[in-house]
Amino acid sequence: MINTLKNLISSLEYSYSLTLDMNFLTTTVTKYENLIDEENTLSLEELMYIHYLIALCDDNLRNNDKSLHHFNLCLYYSILTNNETYIGKCYLYASKLYFILSDLDEYVYCFNKAEKIFTSNNNYCDLSKLYIYTILHNLRLGICTSKVFGFIAKTLNLLTLYENEFSAQTYMILGSVYAIYLKDNYYAIELYKKALFLANKYNLVTLKIMINYFIATGYIDLNRNNEGCKILENLLSDTVAVPPITMKCVFTLELLNLYITTESNIDYIGKGIDFIQENLILLPQLDRLQFISQLLIIKCRLGLLLNNQSIDTLLNWITKSNEIYTVYKTSYRFSHADYTINCLFGDIYYEFEDYLNALEYHKLALEFSSMYESKYVIYAHQKIAKDYAALNNYKEAFINMEKVDKIRSTIQHVNLLDNYTKVYKEYEDFKENEETKNQFFANLSHELKTPINIIYSSIQLLNMFKDTNEDKFKGYYGKHEKSVTHNCLRILKLIDNLIDTTKIDSGSFNLTFVNYDIVKLIEDITLSTLPYIEIKKLNIIFDTEIEQLEIKCDPYAIERIMLNLLSNAIKFTNNGGNINVIISLKDTNVCIKVNDDGIGIPPSMRDQIFDKFIQVDNALNRKKEGSGIGLSLVKSIVELHNGRVYLNSTRMRGSEFIILLPNVKSMEPYDKIICNTYVPNTSKISAEFSDIYELN
Repeated sequence: MINTLKNLISSLEYSYSLTLDMNFLTTTVTKYENLIDEENTLSLEELMYIHYLIALCDDNLRNNDKSLHHFNLCLYYSILTNNETYIGKCYLYASKLYFILSDLDEYVYCFNKAEKIFTSNNNYCDLSKLYIYTILHNLRLGICTSKVFGFIAKTLNLLTLYENEFSAQTYMILGSVYAIYLKDNYYAIELYKKALFLANKYNLVTLKIMINYFIATGYIDLNRNNEGCKILENLLSDTVAVPPITMKCVFTLELLNLYITTESNIDYIGKGIDFIQENLILLPQLDRLQFISQLLIIKCRLGLLLNNQSIDTLLNWITKSNEIYTVYKTSYRFSHADYTINCLFGDIYYEFEDYLNALEYHKLALEFSSMYESKYVIYAHQKIAKDYAALNNYKEAFINMEKVDKIRSTIQHVNLLDNYTKVYKEYEDFKENEETKNQFFANLSHELKTPINIIYSSIQLLNMFKDTNEDKFKGYYGKHEKSVTHNCLRILKLIDNLIDTTKIDSGSFNLTFVNYDIVKLIEDITLSTLPYIEIKKLNIIFDTEIEQLEIKCDPYAIERIMLNLLSNAIKFTNNGGNINVIISLKDTNVCIKVNDDGIGIPPSMRDQIFDKFIQVDNALNRKKEGSGIGLSLVKSIVELHNGRVYLNSTRMRGSEFIILLPNVKSMEPYDKIICNTYVPNTSKISAEFSDIYELN
């Protein structure tokens, strides 16, 4: 049962609300509530997962009190089972719900608890989720303080420390924060594109659709209507990546608004309205009224454009739309609704020559416009100017048009400054990348030339003695054969690393996953390095808290990871030093630690150590060889296992690398899982240690 519960939780925990089936959520809640009532033999762990699952479902159904109740029950069972991951998760969601319910003391308490747990466990993913919820709820209430900006900065920093499927969603949400609340669509689109890259990398089809939608709305807000329109039309016509019905209705609404704004494709607008009306019954009940509200707005805009509706009909439609909006307010999913509704009230009254009422509503729209893009402020002032002109108050009309000109001048100045800043930043980034690349190629040249020169010199020496007697030649051959082999391995390692880096970047690096005993695998890999350990008279200890545990992994990819970390430990630890390999269980992960008491990593390099082409010592006369690719490959391969690797920055002496691999098994049928016994690859081991002078 636990695996089933984990899979259900995983499918809900990081899903976007628009993609969820509300009927499924309701059915799931009923099913597991009945199970709790009827089944008396459930373990504490099962009860923990069940209450967490019910709480997640109720949270998405917006049953806030009920959801909080189950999160508190889950917290109780998490404490009893000493499951720190779920203790943190429960505090995370409790903080979110207490904020919504305006219990700020409990919110602060739960937030601090969650933050402390996630920080101490380096759980960057859930920590970023905690900050995201805090950012969104503050901004929805109009709270935009330095503290909120601090959480945004922290979240962006966390995204540099981990990468998984949730990273794409986090970038997308941050993009929407910049677009909707911070009015910076340029940066929003940059964040959306980062999200899209990750969604493509992890093949998150539904999320890709959502991100493309947000990019389209960003273009529309920047008045790049053609680009936005093209993306929306492509999303709706795609027969491969078909959006869920809720998304299709959202995209259709956006397209209808765009067609009315640009006064184009008028014939399609009626068809679009019919499509949404026909599918209302399929939409989640909680969203249905909001879509009706938006349809009424579309009808009002179209009626004003075509001038084919009475004032009573138009006022009736916009009044009903406003009533629905008033019910939902902060949970209303469509942006600019307060501005749009008041604008339409004003437009309707203006069309039917009730200029005083038109002015009143357009002034209300102006108040709301300040929360959105500058173009909405401009539109509101233009409408107010028209109202005053119709009332023969040309002085006020002129004042409002002056404000329009002033805002436009400010926008042009800001855009010019932003463009200059952006170009300057791009130049600085380019310069930094060029310096890194130049340093890398200089090191690469050194890495290749050194072994090639040695091989070439050895061949020249052998050529000099090839005509001597056989015994003498064998003596010279025996003397130089090891050196040639060793330097060939150095070149082979470098080329393999370069090829694999290219494959990972292009998405063509494939792993063969099996269910394998991770404890035995790590022990076998560690033991395979003993001949090299003994040469430097190092002490190595392998320690494990668990005797046996099968997980989904690629044994030879794990070998690649461990050999790199162990070769680094051997390389940078002085003779007689100590290396430890430790395995333990850490909540839902297998934790593998590789530490040493060697020279360590300078604090200035710790944030970059997993970046491509970065070396602790990048001087050409450095004492230790290396290309600067190894740890970047380690990080990429660990992430392909849906795991994380990081440097323990609190260690005072030497270095400690920590790998977290998901404690899960492959769900493929047994006959599809190739589970051969792992045999250490001696040539790979020799190649990995070929750049350590002391060993060769």
